[in-house]
Amino acid sequence: MSRFILRGRWHGSPLDSERHFEGTVVEAGHTGLHEGAAVSVTWQADVFTLMTRPAHAHGSYRLGGMPSDRFVLASFVRKDGEVGRDAVHDGEEQLWGGEIYS
Repeated sequence: MSRFILRGRWHGSPLDSERHFEGTVVEAGHTGLHEGAAVSVTWQADVFTLMTRPAHAHGSYRLGGMPSDRFVLASFVRKDGEVGRDAVHDGEEQLWGGEIYS
């Protein structure tokens, strides 16, 4: 497992399928990322046969440039503020980080 931190912001509304996080690497950990590099994170929702409320949707985050068949982005949470539904996900730049398993 390797941890990393990005500084950036979310683009798009929470229910927008094109919503993504754009930022730069602040701490790369042992991920193979380079500090100062521009990266993006997207959310890929799982496909269900039954409709679920967005708050209960399941899926996975994808870190741009990291092949998903070799790396799993296990978490992506805000590091400098509230975490969870109450977190502000857009606006000014924020610190967000995650854990990668290979």
